[in-house]
Amino acid sequence: MRVRLPQKELQQATQVVSALVGRASSPMPVLSTILIIAEKGVIRLEGTDIESQVIVTASGNIEREGRTTVEASRLASLVKLFPAGSDVVIDASDGKALISCESNEYKLLTMPTEDFPEWTRETGTTRIRLEAKALKYMLGAAQYAVASGKDGRRVLYGVFVEIKDNTLRFTATDGKKLSRVTKSISEVEGKGETSLILPAKPAAEIQKSLPDEGPVDIEFAPRQIFVTAGNVTFRTQSIDGKYPDCDAVIPKEFPFEVRFDRDRFLNSVRRAGIVANDQNRSILMKLAENSCDFQSVSHDIGSFNGKMPVQYSGETIRIAFNWEYLIETVSGFSDPEIRMFLKSSNSPIIFRSEKEPDRLALLMPIKLTSVPTMDGNGDDAENAGE
Repeated sequence: MRVRLPQKELQQATQVVSALVGRASSPMPVLSTILIIAEKGVIRLEGTDIESQVIVTASGNIEREGRTTVEASRLASLVKLFPAGSDVVIDASDGKALISCESNEYKLLTMPTEDFPEWTRETGTTRIRLEAKALKYMLGAAQYAVASGKDGRRVLYGVFVEIKDNTLRFTATDGKKLSRVTKSISEVEGKGETSLILPAKPAAEIQKSLPDEGPVDIEFAPRQIFVTAGNVTFRTQSIDGKYPDCDAVIPKEFPFEVRFDRDRFLNSVRRAGIVANDQNRSILMKLAENSCDFQSVSHDIGSFNGKMPVQYSGETIRIAFNWEYLIETVSGFSDPEIRMFLKSSNSPIIFRSEKEPDRLALLMPIKLTSVPTMDGNGDDAENAGE
């Protein structure tokens, strides 16, 4: 195989593929490589981690057809350092790939292409199209609430994607945080209603690789999802299992509403977080007439008290949060004014924004009895937080 590609074109392709492949350890060393295919007038670069696959079509000249594999991260690194505006030649034969650009030349060992796993594609049943900007926003809005590796429920390691009544809905939760974002779809082809769990890793890579403008085609199969934007296609297996019924945990009515300045609130939370205890990272908030007091205590470090103005006219309420979760939840909104809805100190709290009406963020509070106070006890006293 021998191909010639523009450096810019090859750099974009190798960056997208190597981001999915990475340097993950695997009993199959070939999974750390990029498969380069030059056949029938088309140059494709492919990568897979078994559960997901990415394919990038690149523009260039095929001087000799064939296939080869090159270590993904190394190829991406060297192509990035080649002179901009130049051409890169990849000439592979006899277990080696000669990669040259102007006066620079690398000889890299390759692996047998027949070792590269084939990816079986299911037949799609539902297809939609939306703008790249919208999909990028939806993925970004949902991903912060996906469970980390510490959670034992595999279904929470992804974003729950649903299509129903011409509406695309993304939901993510780790049991403490929950994010939901929706988007109306003008046309749905095929079966219509469908749902699956998109794993977190390909979801993140899809978001990063999406252009700022242009259409994106999304196709759903029974256990797979395909996302195509321009010359890049992601295919991924869904996570098997039943996603939790998140509608059941989202309160429908709230007697209290608070409005506050996003940046000022985040700064107050960060100040309180500096001396928050290490066990549950808790800070205490006391809502009163048009004000919010912040308190945090660590008996090994010290304490903090602060106050900021808010728009609130209800009864005095004390509520505690993991301050890091609170930062993640509120900082995801771009609107400078945030609305917080609550029923009580122990009920789920909802955050919304008027400029992002299709987005909802939920955060579970910490029990007040678990929050340390200046007297060394949990916050079960009537005057806690004052």
